[in-house]
Amino acid sequence: PWWKMLIYLLRDWYENWRYISSQDAIVVVDQLNQRAVKTYFGREAIVVRNGPDLAHFSYRERTPPQGSVRLLTSGIFFPHRRFEDAIGAVGELARLGISAELDIIGDPAGDPAYAQKLSNLVSELGLGERIHFLGRISEGELINRYHTNDIFLYPHHLQSDGLAPFEALATGMPVIVSRSAGAHEILTDGETGLLINPKDPAGVARAVKKLLDSPALYQKLSQKGASFVRANFSWQRYTDGILKVYQRVRGRG
Repeated sequence: PWWKMLIYLLRDWYENWRYISSQDAIVVVDQLNQRAVKTYFGREAIVVRNGPDLAHFSYRERTPPQGSVRLLTSGIFFPHRRFEDAIGAVGELARLGISAELDIIGDPAGDPAYAQKLSNLVSELGLGERIHFLGRISEGELINRYHTNDIFLYPHHLQSDGLAPFEALATGMPVIVSRSAGAHEILTDGETGLLINPKDPAGVARAVKKLLDSPALYQKLSQKGASFVRANFSWQRYTDGILKVYQRVRGRG
């Protein structure tokens, strides 16, 4: 409604005037947020990308899946996660005669209404035996899923960078990432991941099938993706980037 938009605009103006304008520097994790800062606050933000704990998310050599595939996605339940696209992809794959199962890691308490919508969709599509809502799991179970599932799906729409796809890559799991998620900005399609259009369950299914049809591509994405993350991302690199921002700000003083 127009009155709600007006409230949001007034709140944005106040927060920009009261808080944002006084900041010496604004740091974001990707170009998606960098553009948002420029659009809404009129400020130039600095991109410093975070990264997974590479010792924690250990690499494991993969065997390309044959006959069936086990998919994985994760995130606190919010509509922009687009879990429905991953669920729809399982249905698309079934119509192609491909046996696929999907594990969804995440706390449904973030948006119970969205969680119910997903549950209803699973029932409507008759995928109750193929879709598994795992809820919140332990860190050990998370790493186990990264090591044992075959492909990680990141269909999120207008989602900032996110650690999950890079955690998956670090373990050697090939990833399929939406072009509207910040993580796609630094991945190379067909080299370190597969990129898909947002809100496209059929596109997710096509990407999964592409990996199933080409074991060589699967292994390439697994190995190159892991090498790319390990060469370019870590908490040490993140802290180094933040320290450079501090030094730049101090230098201006």
